[in-house]
Amino acid sequence: MWMEYMVDKGYPPLTPHHTQAFTVLMASKFYDQHLKDKEIGKVNKKAKGLNLKCFVAQLATGEGKSIVIAMLAVFMVKRYGMRVHVLENHAG
Repeated sequence: MWMEYMVDKGYPPLTPHHTQAFTVLMASKFYDQHLKDKEIGKVNKKAKGLNLKCFVAQLATGEGKSIVIAMLAVFMVKRYGMRVHVLENHAG
């Protein structure tokens, strides 16, 4: 209903840019593998914290890094039941 309302008002719905969606999919696959390894005991027990190799993603100016972080946070909450902490940085 919200999308229909926005279209009727002349505001087309915003869909994720292909680089945003691709980055979220790559990050989710990366963390998915780490969490699966942890569940079946493949993670080094002596390591403290996350035992990740590396995941680097680069988005150009204006490609929506903030929305990528938000989409990935929502994905991790829905898929793995993780908690997300939202921080605000404003002068109020």
